[in-house]
Amino acid sequence: MTSALDVAALIRSRGVSDQWIVQKVLYYCQAWSLAWDGEPMFSDKIEAWRDGPVCPTIQADRVSGEPRALAPRQLDTFNVVFSLYGAKSKEWLINLTHRERPWIDARGGALPHERTSGEIAPEAMKAFYAPFARGKGFSDAYREELEFLAHEPEGLPPVDSDAVVEGESFLHWLERGEGSPWLAAPPASHVD
Repeated sequence: MTSALDVAALIRSRGVSDQWIVQKVLYYCQAWSLAWDGEPMFSDKIEAWRDGPVCPTIQADRVSGEPRALAPRQLDTFNVVFSLYGAKSKEWLINLTHRERPWIDARGGALPHERTSGEIAPEAMKAFYAPFARGKGFSDAYREELEFLAHEPEGLPPVDSDAVVEGESFLHWLERGEGSPWLAAPPASHVD
């Protein structure tokens, strides 16, 4: 099976040098592979760290994988994911992951400043992203709304808010522009 090192090497071969961006694009490759292809892109686990999802097997500049190890379907998934997330800043990517349920749940209610390393289960990624899957691609509306969401427009909860948005209500908001998934969102539970 393809490893996270192989995918990280491919990300780096596309000109990405920032480790946080590599980590977030790696996460989205795994998440969308689960949603679109029904299987993980790689077997390495992903953890919910304070600054978002991280694959601990990928260390700073030591990426020794083989980009050509990806199967054609995996490479297709990678290209679609990279076209959306690959040019984003690390702040944009961190902000976005901090609003999504898989990372929030895996942190087990930890406060924003607390360190955690709980695994983000593949099942959680698939359950969250599958409602957004429309073939293998993103609609223009989806891209626009992600940009809108990631920059914390006025009126939305801040990144360290307790609001958790469910995939279905967020999708309804994206498609129809009706209701606010944040107003109906239950607060995340915090462990004291």
